Amino acid sequence: MKKSVLICSSLIAALFVIYISFEGVTALVNKLMPPLDTYSVRKASVDNNLQKLKDNRFSPELWVSISKDDFVAIADESIQKSRAMDKIQQLDIEGLSDIFIKDYKLKLVEQGIEINIDATVTIDALELPVYAYLKGLLTVDPGINKIALRPSIHSLQLEAVNKFSDRIIRFKGVDEPVISSISSVLDLFIDNINGMFLSDPIPVRLDLDFFEPIKWSELENVPPNITVSGDSLDLNPQRVDMAFIMTPKNLNVIASTVSKGSENAPLEAQSGITVEDFSQRYNELISQAELTLKDKFGLTKQLRSSTTIAAIEKRAVSGLINRNLAHLDLKIAAKHILDVKDGFEEKVRIADRLELPNCSGLRRPFEGDSCDYSCSYSSMCDGYDCGWRHPDECIAEAACKAERETRRINCQRRKAQCKVDRESKRVINDTENEIRVAKCKTIRETIRIGDQALEVVEVKGHYKIENSQIVANLRSLAVSDALTKATIHGAIQVSVDSNLDVDVNPEGLGHIACVFNFNQELDTHAEYNNPSQLVVGDMSFVNSANKLKLVITTRELELQDIELSPAPYKQLVTDPKFALNCSFLTMAMPVLAGADLLNKELITKGDPNNELQTMFGRANYTVESEELSISIKPIELGMDRSLSPSVGEKAIYFTL
Repeated sequence: MKKSVLICSSLIAALFVIYISFEGVTALVNKLMPPLDTYSVRKASVDNNLQKLKDNRFSPELWVSISKDDFVAIADESIQKSRAMDKIQQLDIEGLSDIFIKDYKLKLVEQGIEINIDATVTIDALELPVYAYLKGLLTVDPGINKIALRPSIHSLQLEAVNKFSDRIIRFKGVDEPVISSISSVLDLFIDNINGMFLSDPIPVRLDLDFFEPIKWSELENVPPNITVSGDSLDLNPQRVDMAFIMTPKNLNVIASTVSKGSENAPLEAQSGITVEDFSQRYNELISQAELTLKDKFGLTKQLRSSTTIAAIEKRAVSGLINRNLAHLDLKIAAKHILDVKDGFEEKVRIADRLELPNCSGLRRPFEGDSCDYSCSYSSMCDGYDCGWRHPDECIAEAACKAERETRRINCQRRKAQCKVDRESKRVINDTENEIRVAKCKTIRETIRIGDQALEVVEVKGHYKIENSQIVANLRSLAVSDALTKATIHGAIQVSVDSNLDVDVNPEGLGHIACVFNFNQELDTHAEYNNPSQLVVGDMSFVNSANKLKLVITTRELELQDIELSPAPYKQLVTDPKFALNCSFLTMAMPVLAGADLLNKELITKGDPNNELQTMFGRANYTVESEELSISIKPIELGMDRSLSPSVGEKAIYFTL
């Protein structure tokens, strides 16, 4: 840049001398340095960024949109912190001195940053201080791991600080002050100067060291019983490919860390670009950018917004993790992982608790035939007209009454017999009910007595873990594109030394197995090795205040066939006290069926065979689900403003 400024200042002086002496210099200069106005410069930026967005190898993952107000505020703060204006004032430019920046203003325009600078400078050859009013433009061309800044000048006006000290020269047959003459020359050749700037862009290499390398041995907040070792981890991307879209409302950066292939050659600027040519091409860039934002980030109409926002595709986060953690060399060793010192007192049985039968509701209701029917036939002989006029009716009526009485007597006999039969059946039903209830109560009492006898031993003692250690060698970590699942591959080794001091007191049937009380102390070493352990975790996002948490919940892990050495059963049967006291060795395992007391931390609950397996030197262990949360903090903009994170279907967003 310094070289370009030096050439520019020398060129201006040369043009001034040549122009005032040779009026045909314009055609010569145009031939040597084709003129380019700011629309041509901006269209070149549009063409190059549009070419980037349309390239199939460009896969956007990150988008940042900075509003015009935030851009100016951030730029001002950066300029102040970097003392950029002081450095410009200290430039050593031949022929110029006493450079002083009075004021500057930045403004976003279509595909450019407009710069207005008011300054004073002394032209050494004339010994004349002048005011300089510069209106310039800065465009950005995309690149891989670098960008190219292309400055151009829209106008540059010079004015003598002291007009009376300005010299008068003959310019085009007219006496004019020197400074006015120089300004006139600049107006004529400013597009030629822009052409020179365009051919000499300012390359800016990007610092890709966004994150400090993770040195495992220097991790903070690691408990003293845990050591972490391994090669340091660098999460920084090796490649960043970017495109820039500028509107009067915002500056947009669309970036990718996974694009492949070589960089496209920049498109050359063309002279003679009209406002209509630029607008048509610029609108095409906006349409392509909006299509990219909708497809990759699920966003619409954001390029026309005046809001500062950032979005990172979920796939970008997963890609960053997967690329950097696909080959790990990480060793985690933890000592004293289990701190168990338990006293216990427990009844041990040779069988599960027997269930007592329920004797209520066993009585069945009597459902015999009903004897409540009527033996009255009072209306049977109604309708006869017995009298001296109809003697035959009297005979018929008498016969009817005789038959009616016969029927009544027979009905009464059947009814009496029905009641006798019903009572007999009721007595039988009641008897059966009582027998049924009595039988149930007998069984219930028998089971109750027998259940008490099934209490084999009373076990008392102390259980403690002397030493415990886990060593995990992690080889790779991968997460799904949608950040919903994580898998860790590695090797795991667990070792535990435990001690059980137990007093056994035979009860009930226990006296058959062991005659007397006895004490036994068991020392056991448990070990588990798996060279290809897989741990799976589920990932989710949780919003908390203005923070976002990525929560990883590991699924339960079954450690199968943990070896216990020596086996508790072997220690029991080889103990002389046990052999003399407990003659029935077949009862040895149920006598101490509380083998979970030996290794409480190494037993999977609910497995009916696990206690016996443990007695013989085998056990299983369930590693409970664990939860790890990673906080995604807001992006600080300065000026007490920040972008708070939130999560969407396709991306993580940061908004005011």
